[in-house]
Amino acid sequence: MTMPSLDVFVSLITVYIVLALTVSALTEIITRLVGLRSTGLKSGIRSILQDPNVKDLTDETKKFWNSGIIKSATDGDPSPNSLDALTFATAALATAGLDPSRNVDQAKTLIAKANINTHLKDVLTGLSDRALSRGTTLHDELAQHFDATMEKVGRWYRHWTQGFAFAFAIVFTIYLNANTLDLLHQLTAHPETRLELAKIQSTLSAGDVDHANASKNLEAAEKIINKDTLGDTEHWPDWHWLHVGAGLLITILAVSLGAPFWFDVLGRITPKASGADRPPSSVSAQPTPAVAKSPPADDKVA
Repeated sequence: MTMPSLDVFVSLITVYIVLALTVSALTEIITRLVGLRSTGLKSGIRSILQDPNVKDLTDETKKFWNSGIIKSATDGDPSPNSLDALTFATAALATAGLDPSRNVDQAKTLIAKANINTHLKDVLTGLSDRALSRGTTLHDELAQHFDATMEKVGRWYRHWTQGFAFAFAIVFTIYLNANTLDLLHQLTAHPETRLELAKIQSTLSAGDVDHANASKNLEAAEKIINKDTLGDTEHWPDWHWLHVGAGLLITILAVSLGAPFWFDVLGRITPKASGADRPPSSVSAQPTPAVAKSPPADDKVA
């Protein structure tokens, strides 16, 4: 028989997932509107091609973005969201007037004579020295340097998106008054509400950050949370504000963990799809009638 406590926990996780998917969808929309990915990409490339302390774009940086290979790779988009390392390395060497096919010794000689800014010259010289010590090419070292720079940009990007997500988690938690402590109490008292949340859960997908689906699921969850004083939106307990604050804070922190985290938890505690792995139903099992076996052919009476 299915434990009610497990049903309550699954229903609570479903609320967290709905809120987290809504937060993810809105965060993705905001980051696209402000061009956060593009800003990070341009900042990372600029840090390689010129001194970060120089405000205006140098000739090398302008030449890089106007090069044919970059325009081809980005379809002429002035604010691309991504760029592969090999394309960057090829375009950067072309910007410096270097032939990627030359060996490292020849490249170092050309770098010293190249009419490029001091920062880029130092970067290429350092990468040439590393290529000599590792037995690789300047092109490969430049591509690896780009990947390492993009890892730093990725951490910067995650920092901002997590900030957006946390802010949205606060807004939607308070908007719905999704107090975890109240939710636990009310989900235990209302089995029909757990069934409604189970229907929503069956429509959720780990990669679903579509704005329309997120809004639809949020609307459905809001109706359920507000039903039968679930979430207690009509009147918050005025006798114990610590109860309200703690419950809302738990929800905010839970939603901030993200939908993938709760999908993983849900996958660990819910029955698998296969019938062999499914535990007994909560509905009382009916005895299976015995079926008489036919006697073997040799024992039949003619």
